[in-house]
Amino acid sequence: MPEAYPSFKDFQQLCREQEVSVHPDVIKAGTLGFVKETHTFNPNPFYAAIAACAEIHLDTATRQLTDKPIQLEQGDQSDIGAFLAPRTLTSILNNSLEPTGGLPWDQTFTCDKGTAIEACEYAEGSFATVFAQMEAPKKKLTGEPGIAGYQIITGENNRPIAVRKGKGVPSTLSLVDVCVNGIAYPAGSLFRMQLREDWDGHTYYTHVREGRQQHIGVERVTHMTFRRLTALAEEPAARQHINPVDFSTKPERSKVYATYTLEKMQKLAKKALKHTLPLA
Repeated sequence: MPEAYPSFKDFQQLCREQEVSVHPDVIKAGTLGFVKETHTFNPNPFYAAIAACAEIHLDTATRQLTDKPIQLEQGDQSDIGAFLAPRTLTSILNNSLEPTGGLPWDQTFTCDKGTAIEACEYAEGSFATVFAQMEAPKKKLTGEPGIAGYQIITGENNRPIAVRKGKGVPSTLSLVDVCVNGIAYPAGSLFRMQLREDWDGHTYYTHVREGRQQHIGVERVTHMTFRRLTALAEEPAARQHINPVDFSTKPERSKVYATYTLEKMQKLAKKALKHTLPLA
């Protein structure tokens, strides 16, 4: 794989070669490197274009973001298909024409039209902290100051499918591919997650408090709203090139960010289930 991400202009050229028309807000975001919502952090132009797709689906009834499917393997810019973010953008655009299918029930969600929401700028670093904490469960004392708070969302057979952090913006990181309203998003995507407050005859506080760890069955998730792709979706070697994070004083967290794949993080979440309590 080439070391540098392709230019967004390469993607535009590919669309021109195939005579594909893409929603102008998506092209604008990729060209500028950011979307209209200033609170949405995007470390790469392709990431910005992906976030623009989410903004469009939230703010309007527009579904089709392109007039026909895009073929990445065609054209002179074929190297684009070697990178995750261009592949993800192409998938979202194509899914807007024809909803995806084939994912298990516990990875498939619907979401009503909502309003623009925050997408944590520091999510990559915060989740590296969370997974570093999972690797050292003996240090996890409930409510201890400075200990990461998180919720592990489990699917069928107690399989971790997402983790929500308690610090800052309570964003959720997917550990598996997730489909929302027919649009497929890769593992490593950032979502806003909402849970049912009423369950089994009781009312619960659904947000995780700092220093607490919980696990929750996916059947209690009412909404998953995609916000942006994170650098954690990429292979570890690519992350520092896309979104450098300074862990100079926290080597255990640097190790997570620099070397752990999402599969490894999912295994850590599975391990952490032994030390977490159900939401109560």
